[in-house]
Amino acid sequence: SINLGQGFPDWDPPSFVVESMHRSVDPVSGRNANQYARSYAHMPLANVLADEYSQSWGIPIAPKTQIATATGVTNVLFCLLQGKVNGELTVQHVHYLGLFVALLSSCGSCSYNSTNWTKTGLIGPGDEVLLMEPYFDIYSSQVQMAGGTCVYVPLRTTTTTATNTTGDQRESDDYDGASNTFLLDLDELESKITDRTKLMILNSPHNPTGKIFTVEELKGIADVVSKHPKLVVAADEVYQHILFDPTNEPHVSIVTVDNGKIFDQTVTMSSSGKTFSCTGWKVGWAVGPKHLIQAITAVQQWVNFSSVTPTQDAIAQALQIAREPYSVDGKEYGNYYSWLADEYKRKRQLLIEALEIAGMTPIVPN
Repeated sequence: SINLGQGFPDWDPPSFVVESMHRSVDPVSGRNANQYARSYAHMPLANVLADEYSQSWGIPIAPKTQIATATGVTNVLFCLLQGKVNGELTVQHVHYLGLFVALLSSCGSCSYNSTNWTKTGLIGPGDEVLLMEPYFDIYSSQVQMAGGTCVYVPLRTTTTTATNTTGDQRESDDYDGASNTFLLDLDELESKITDRTKLMILNSPHNPTGKIFTVEELKGIADVVSKHPKLVVAADEVYQHILFDPTNEPHVSIVTVDNGKIFDQTVTMSSSGKTFSCTGWKVGWAVGPKHLIQAITAVQQWVNFSSVTPTQDAIAQALQIAREPYSVDGKEYGNYYSWLADEYKRKRQLLIEALEIAGMTPIVPN
């Protein structure tokens, strides 16, 4: 049987990714990647990411202060939800606050009650987080762990896909795509925002529908967010390289629309697991304005201190190699990402045909 409940590649990473890991852990290579990394990020990876995002966004990104790495995007999001975003909570504050709480907790004559301690993170009791349904299940669990309340905004289906009654196999382009089928009602989104709304999680390309938010949709979301200066956007972009028609339906980061209109309110999150078929390596990162990145690293410092150095170092190398021309079984691709999308597109067609045989008509991910 095939488990469709958990999404992960069931094939090994490409050889250049494995070779990158070999170099990272081998002292002979001189990469010095077997000890702790800095809490913000391993600098070789931070430098590569800053270069990539600066070029892609047209916005200068400082590798030392605007990049944070963590143990996957789930860890990035956890740190963000727990972090203080207005600059008041520094690493030192977290340290001293932790000592204070520990002392009170161990003092038999003190009247300290942990349930009465006021939480200083981005999300706490009474705070609300906007989630677009359907969504990746970890989002709601982490919000609840932080003490927040989830407020749901559904993606509405607007078309009805006709049933294939001919029995003929059809190409994926013949079906309605997820991007045009699942739409966000901006008025409904704005109606859900209150004075308690602290965070919106935006996932594009979207899991589980396969929708890619268009530039116009992103501009609309940015317009809504800009009316609420204290609202933070967590943009989850882990599937940014798995695009089936990048010419006509490119992935666009919300921080780039309208000349970076909400850049200062947005943390962009991504990872290497799905891109390089190495989900077990758990290398994730956040890119954004200094005050939001500091909020993440201030928590990271006291949770797991830093992300794993060898895996960060290997991904730093892999990201650079992935830009180069790539060849598989004699077929040439412009880069690794082109091959990756082509391979997923082939598998997408296999699933479409299997669903047709079962009498179902799919909504095709974009």
